[in-house]
Amino acid sequence: MREQGRARLAEARMNEWVATWLAAVGVQPLMGWAVTVLFYAALHYVDSYLIGVRCVRSPSHEMQDANIADDDALRKAQIGECFRELRKASISQRYQLQKFGRSEFKQIKRLYFDPIKREVERLNREAKLELCRDHSEQDSRGGWGWQ
Repeated sequence: MREQGRARLAEARMNEWVATWLAAVGVQPLMGWAVTVLFYAALHYVDSYLIGVRCVRSPSHEMQDANIADDDALRKAQIGECFRELRKASISQRYQLQKFGRSEFKQIKRLYFDPIKREVERLNREAKLELCRDHSEQDSRGGWGWQ
């Protein structure tokens, strides 16, 4: 399970990088997708902890909500509220075609994504669930280290 948690952590970091890149490009159709990818980065951060540390799987969004609510550390850090707000923004983009600009992306990231990432990384560090090296940087071959 720890290896699966590390794989989720690598996926979270890759999705975070993609979301940030999409937002930096700043072309309107991509801004909404930046928010959606940010939600999936958060999903993988939470899964890295739930699977890799707590050995709990979340096969659906509803089950993930329940698993977050059942975990003392995640509940105390109000991760469920941040997660729900990110999911709402993602759904608004995909199904109601809501437009997001850079300022909205930055606000959503700061208010909802960053607290999730910060808390999950802290919990993973405490449990010694970390990647062998920083996968947020390209390696010497130009790859991202999770291939």
